[in-house]
Amino acid sequence: MKVRADCAPCLINRALSALDKSGINEEAKFRAMTFLIQSLASRYNEEAVPAFLEKDDMDFIKEFTGCNDPYAEVKSKAYLIAKKAAEKVVVDYGTWSEKNLRHLMELAVAANGLEFDVKGYEFDPSSLERPMPLAIDDTHYLWAQAASSKVIAYVLDNVGEHVFDLMAAKYLSTHIEVHVYAKSTPLLNDVTRDELSRDLLPPLRAHYYEPRAVGITWDDFDDDYDFVVAKGMANYETLTEGKSMFPVYHALKVKCRPMALSLGAPLLSGVVKRRQ
Repeated sequence: MKVRADCAPCLINRALSALDKSGINEEAKFRAMTFLIQSLASRYNEEAVPAFLEKDDMDFIKEFTGCNDPYAEVKSKAYLIAKKAAEKVVVDYGTWSEKNLRHLMELAVAANGLEFDVKGYEFDPSSLERPMPLAIDDTHYLWAQAASSKVIAYVLDNVGEHVFDLMAAKYLSTHIEVHVYAKSTPLLNDVTRDELSRDLLPPLRAHYYEPRAVGITWDDFDDDYDFVVAKGMANYETLTEGKSMFPVYHALKVKCRPMALSLGAPLLSGVVKRRQ
């Protein structure tokens, strides 16, 4: 997905947020933002992809500040919120059915709302306890394709929401082999090896990749899959670029106008969308 006009203020806001979290003083923050704004102006064009621009920004911020994980505290907070909400959700892993899969995907999509740094978006913690109705609902195709598949990939997004993603992945693993993808090193509030190795449920298999962007790219997959479930907006931004290697089911909450326009879904709606 290419940038739109709305992406510029969001990228600047996310960069400022990361600098705020890195612990540097105001003078250093001003110098960093001056560089980032000038750099963004030189990279911002009709072919740019938000997830790649943001990765460049974060690489600079880490080197400039010496803080390798500015979002460590945010991730800890999100994890506690998600764990508390998940304890209130009743999940039946017993029966393989389209209804059960849709229920788990609706919970996972609701959990994609666990975000603190999207400009103009406010997170409601109580939303995690309710399945989110889907404006685009391709879970029937997901269920049907799973019935004829052998091995799939489930790409995680942010810490906290991954608690619900692992519930959905675990349910899928009662029927097919599921490989779960997470980043090897910190980038924004994304799930990394540290969180996944702590929370992974057998028989799920973990794969870790060094990020080239905020989302996963086609070059980051190290196996062949019947299809992929990709959580979140950043993974949508990257996987819609280049030729698709496998069918993809994008599962996310629409938190910004460019994403709403690209998906053809209302702002703040839930989506599970199949893309061949």
